Amino acid sequence: MTTKAFTPSFGSNQQATLAAAAEQHFAIDRTAGSLRVINTGGANPLYFRTYNSGSTTRPIAAPATLASAADCRVDPGKSLLINFDNSHDGISLISAAGTTVEFMTGIGGVVG
Repeated sequence: MTTKAFTPSFGSNQQATLAAAAEQHFAIDRTAGSLRVINTGGANPLYFRTYNSGSTTRPIAAPATLASAADCRVDPGKSLLINFDNSHDGISLISAAGTTVEFMTGIGGVVG
């Protein structure tokens, strides 16, 4: 594995306020390949997953697209950078007690 600096896709940053236990989903650029998620809230963790909104087996309303506590965790004040499948064009986020989040696509991070 190699580490390459994260190069953001400028203009792709999105911000959201997550209500307690209310899943929200947003579109992301499937061609980017990397996703940085920042939990800007002060007290509560958030969980997220990426997904393919056009999949016939996982449409946007299906349970398989909904984030849960079994998915990627980001603690308050922390960030996580992941690579994601290029068929994924959606992100689902949830926080049991609510929080605020910023997420941005780009290229780079850990590859290989």
